[in-house]
Amino acid sequence: MRYAWARGLGRKAVSITAALAVVLVLLVIAMVWLLRDTPPVNAAIYHPEPGGAHHDALLVGSLQRSTDCITVVAEGQIWTPIFPSDDVRLRHDAVVYQGEEYRSGEEISLGGGEANVAPPGARIPKGCPTESLWLVAP
Repeated sequence: MRYAWARGLGRKAVSITAALAVVLVLLVIAMVWLLRDTPPVNAAIYHPEPGGAHHDALLVGSLQRSTDCITVVAEGQIWTPIFPSDDVRLRHDAVVYQGEEYRSGEEISLGGGEANVAPPGARIPKGCPTESLWLVAP
């Protein structure tokens, strides 16, 4: 009985492995659930301050969606709209803004105003032009 201490180790190892597998599966399910409704990676986004002041101008133009960036072309100028993070999503081939679907080439109207720089904490994808930024009001 040289290894008597290890006699019950096999059953215990299987139990621990099964418990870890269940925890891992639950963790993956939780991550998928939390990440299922996130802004598209090619959209410039920011987190607006609750109750903060916002511009009240209107940008009307043609939505352009590429793998690099979502832009709006208005009167020959390319704008990068910086959307409130809770207001923009992707649904198949459409950009969903405040519940409405817009496809590339369709007209979109975005309230807000021109921004010289992106707000603190904003995410601007690398492929987005930064010469003309439009801060979309929530």
